Amino acid sequence: MKIMKTTVNSREAFRRLLVAEIDASGLFQSTLAARVGITPKHLSQMITGKVGLNFDIVDRLLVECGRRLVLATVPNDEVIL
Repeated sequence: MKIMKTTVNSREAFRRLLVAEIDASGLFQSTLAARVGITPKHLSQMITGKVGLNFDIVDRLLVECGRRLVLATVPNDEVIL
């Protein structure tokens, strides 16, 4: 499981995770976008933060990358390594 440090905001951490999974999949962004029914431009805008992240789309993107989205919560004072 990848755990992001809290030194960046949640949206930025989530974008970084998405980019890492896309890169690891070896898929071109254009191929991935077509598979989930969005334009390559929209995917690029999601990654760069020009448009908000849509969890349904992110979930489909991750499935196409061979991954699945799992969310969890932890207490604010808990240290995650």
